[in-house]
Amino acid sequence: MTNELACGRVPIVQRKNGFTLVELLVVLGIVGILVGMLLPALAKARRHAAQVACLSNLRQIGLALITYASEQGGRFPAPASALREQDEDWVHWQASRELGASPLWRHFGGNVDVLICPLGVPQRPASSYPAYPFSYSVNTKFTGLTTSGSPIFKRPPCKLGALRLPSQKMLAIEEDSSNISDGAWYVDTSKSWLGDKMCYISVRHDRDGREYSRRVEDWSADRGRGNVVFADGHGEFTDRRRAMAPLDYEPLYDGPPPTDWPWY
Repeated sequence: MTNELACGRVPIVQRKNGFTLVELLVVLGIVGILVGMLLPALAKARRHAAQVACLSNLRQIGLALITYASEQGGRFPAPASALREQDEDWVHWQASRELGASPLWRHFGGNVDVLICPLGVPQRPASSYPAYPFSYSVNTKFTGLTTSGSPIFKRPPCKLGALRLPSQKMLAIEEDSSNISDGAWYVDTSKSWLGDKMCYISVRHDRDGREYSRRVEDWSADRGRGNVVFADGHGEFTDRRRAMAPLDYEPLYDGPPPTDWPWY
């Protein structure tokens, strides 16, 4: 018997520093739970930051279009259509043209990033036209479009002073990658070959980076929001379905909103 036991004292056992296996597993489990809780929030924050930056790009484009029109007697620039190249196209995007020669280039401060969504330019469907390298398109109801093709494309530019309800009218959008092929966005609801239920606003910021079909099969279900700049220069992250209402895309229209479209 040791002296400690002989004296009635229990010997003190020295414990080694560090975690036991069980303690380590508990800590790792807690960390895993916390990470699992934080990752969706971080991903949502990143998506929101990209959406805000994208909307900022559109606001700069909208301001540049309005400034150009103010400098040109109220006339907006040309639409940068793949159907016809014009010197006054708001952006010179074809490989054969100099981007720096675009009428709005100086208003962008020579910064090409203004033309590209922070999420990047998604892969585009095959087309007979050159690939459009940017994310945004301008409403041809403002810019006008003159071609030798179908009459639905022929339209003179709108004058800045003729606008009705400019805070309601969509001037430029981030366009859905399933449709975008140039810098021009047009709306035709006359049941022509385009159909009457096309929706062109990209909802990638509202769909975890995924695009959505541009054809609206069910107005009550095919929802989603996208970035738009209006003719008064303000931007909104707004319902994609608004792009089909004359109140929102037709510069000279000041009638009532559709009574059968519940988002109004």
